[in-house]
Amino acid sequence: MSKRPIYIHSDDGLKKVGFYREGDKSYHSPRKKSIHYFRKEDGWAIDKVIFEGLSKSGLEFVVINSVEEKKKYTAPAEAFRKYGKHINYGYGEQIVLNSQYWTESIVE
Repeated sequence: MSKRPIYIHSDDGLKKVGFYREGDKSYHSPRKKSIHYFRKEDGWAIDKVIFEGLSKSGLEFVVINSVEEKKKYTAPAEAFRKYGKHINYGYGEQIVLNSQYWTESIVE
């Protein structure tokens, strides 16, 4: 299954933030829950520009690999469209999706 790396522009230049898997049309991003989980919103977020760009490629799922917990969180892209909240806490526009829309599984 082919993987396409996904980058964002940061103060340090281009930074790889994950990859898009063509076969199942899923975006995968490794994250540390202690840093990247939005406690105030009780959910995970995706960069708005990345989400919109991947949506044009047929994005169906967003997958967060929580490296500290060894868990995987999966949500349908459609849930982001219907229930996502647009936020900007100084790191660019993001879409956060409440935890009730994510499916959690253990990574072995």
